[in-house]
Amino acid sequence: MFRFHLGSYRSSGKKKKTKVPKDNWFERIKVDELKQICRAAKLPVTGAKKIIIGRLFDNETTEKYSAEGRWGYTVDTLKEECSKRNLVQSGNKFTIVLRLVQFDNGTAPEAIAAATKRPAPTNPDGTAKKSKPSRPKLDKIYERVQKKVLSCDQKKYQSHWGSKTHSPELYSMIEKLIDKECIEKGYVKSDPLFALEIAKSALVSLNDNFSSINRPGYDDDYLTGAFSSLETILEAAKPLMSKELIGTTITWMEELDAELDSYGLGEGDGKERSLVTAVKILKDDDEKDKDEEHIESTVKHGDDDKKMP
Repeated sequence: MFRFHLGSYRSSGKKKKTKVPKDNWFERIKVDELKQICRAAKLPVTGAKKIIIGRLFDNETTEKYSAEGRWGYTVDTLKEECSKRNLVQSGNKFTIVLRLVQFDNGTAPEAIAAATKRPAPTNPDGTAKKSKPSRPKLDKIYERVQKKVLSCDQKKYQSHWGSKTHSPELYSMIEKLIDKECIEKGYVKSDPLFALEIAKSALVSLNDNFSSINRPGYDDDYLTGAFSSLETILEAAKPLMSKELIGTTITWMEELDAELDSYGLGEGDGKERSLVTAVKILKDDDEKDKDEEHIESTVKHGDDDKKMP
């Protein structure tokens, strides 16, 4: 005979904990969010959560947001406050409250930026002065060319046809770089020696890394265009160049020319200017100086011989 003891039955399930209602909105948000509101109100952020909440209660710009229910702010009423201040109204309750506190205390990112931004320099007549463009860094120019040379390992340059596009892209970049940094920015007129250093950085980088190019013989006369700009720079810089600088410039140009010569690069079709032409601009004057020095030396020795008994 079976007996059922209903009174002894116990449920194995755990009782659900009932949520204790929070006294205010500050208690329902995270400590990190409380600290953000404190920073917006220019209050300390140290201490336990209760201490931080106490600070927010003591501040008149934050205390009003603590209440909930019929006496507190809802998202809709907060958006109305944003509208009165011409602020963005999007976001949840915390985002909107933070935005309002930042506005009321002048701690909004845009307000800080406006306060710390230096006034734009002006001319005596009140018009704004044009800021001078920053001078290009020579080592960065060298690295740009080097990076483009080494990019031949990229997947797009590994196919038969892709490998033929790498060197034209490289030479085109050098042409545009020299034209932009030296000609368009005006350094060829304002500081031709610096323009020459810019061109040198790009072309020496090409020479130093030339062996890493997979198929360097492909060119669409981009190098001829680069050497044409180099000739313009040399014409402007020549009167300012010392004999030592002329010598070193001729050296690196001839080294590059020797590297390119085996591939017939940079020579154009006989009508356009090339690196050889650019070298001659300096070399002719350098040889004239040497001839004049030789003549002066010969004349001097001749005079000394006449003086001897």
